[in-house]
Amino acid sequence: MKTPLLGVVLCGGESKRMGRDKGLMPMGDSCWAKHVAEKLEALQLPVVVSVSGAQFNNYSKIFAREQLVVDAVPVAGPLNGLLSVHQQYQHWDLLLMACDMINMEFNTLFSLIRIYQASTLADFYVYHEEDFAEPFGGIYTGRGLRKVARQVEEKTLKNYSLRSILEQGRTRKVPISSRISFTNYNSGSNPAD
Repeated sequence: MKTPLLGVVLCGGESKRMGRDKGLMPMGDSCWAKHVAEKLEALQLPVVVSVSGAQFNNYSKIFAREQLVVDAVPVAGPLNGLLSVHQQYQHWDLLLMACDMINMEFNTLFSLIRIYQASTLADFYVYHEEDFAEPFGGIYTGRGLRKVARQVEEKTLKNYSLRSILEQGRTRKVPISSRISFTNYNSGSNPAD
């Protein structure tokens, strides 16, 4: 039986270039994190939201507290959020989205899920363009994350970047068919305005 799949909205970054919390950027009557969570829910997935401890109170006004997973792994960057969710949901595979992926299209995620469901060989399933792997909008299996968590525990993981982990692991790379799905927002201007 296939491992269940959990949608994860990663919001724990510092948003230094944005100058404010990206996940809380307004979008109509909602915010970016909620908009991305709804994209995952449209795929009939349960969803959790990864936040830092400092963000918990603000996000608990938007999401149910049981949906929030607070960073708890002693590593830097997005890997902290990813492994923190994995700690709580060890028997799940994770579909990881960044909170600023507001342009992600349903078909982009649906296509990746179909490829993942048809295969059991890879630990990670991501889109790529010219050997440039997109770590967000990707699927990280529990099996693959257990290997990474073990490396962190044994202090043998030298690079905590998600791209490095994808390069070292058994990763199925799928060519990007829709570039707009991977638009990244790092400046203070809000495309939703």
